[in-house]
Amino acid sequence: MERARMTQLPRITGDERVDRALAGLADLERAPVSAHVAAFEGLYASLEGVLAAAEEPGERGQDGTAHPSRPEREPEAR
Repeated sequence: MERARMTQLPRITGDERVDRALAGLADLERAPVSAHVAAFEGLYASLEGVLAAAEEPGERGQDGTAHPSRPEREPEAR
């Protein structure tokens, strides 16, 4: 019986922080099953951190532009 293989993960997502988080899954196939939960928890925590940072005002994409769903706002006049 042939062993099931993990689906191929994207090598580059376009976000360096996400790429670093996903890189941790590269050795998962060779890791004992008992280590999988910790690996996925670490990935989840990393991705959650990336998402939380994206919610912060002033967050910029890798190209230096404002996030497209949150365009920069003009400063309020006082």
